[in-house]
Amino acid sequence: MLVGADTAASANREARARRKKAEADRLQAEKEERARGNLEVASRIIAKRRARRAEEQKLAEEAERINKQRMFLGAAKAAIEERHFEQQMLGAEREAKARQTEAKQAARTAEEIKRIQNNARNVRQKRAAAAKKEREAEGVRQLNSARRRMYASYVEDMNEKKVRRRSNCTACVT
Repeated sequence: MLVGADTAASANREARARRKKAEADRLQAEKEERARGNLEVASRIIAKRRARRAEEQKLAEEAERINKQRMFLGAAKAAIEERHFEQQMLGAEREAKARQTEAKQAARTAEEIKRIQNNARNVRQKRAAAAKKEREAEGVRQLNSARRRMYASYVEDMNEKKVRRRSNCTACVT
């Protein structure tokens, strides 16, 4: 029985060794399987990171392009606004110049009208003064003429009286 026990013990040892080896092989296989899975997961993670970085790079480039475009559009918008402001200023200057020209023309017209009215008033005054002077001169002439006639009539009356007196006196003398 010893031999059988020895064989049984040896068989048990061999069975244990096989079980240990099978367990070790299974653990090794699981370990290798986990390592392969980890490598696959790691490679997928790395690929995702690369894809994400590439996408982030694309987005950053797109954002930079958009910022540049906005900057150019902003500059263009500023230029357009500046040009619009300049046009408004030029328009305001033209309007001011037109108003100023119109005001100057109105002032010149008013001055011309005033000058014409003054000239007309002066002409009327001179004519009125000349007419008055002429009327006064005519009055003086008529007065002098009336005086001469009256004097002539007076002289004639006196001469007639003298003649009557003399004719009366000549009758007295003879």
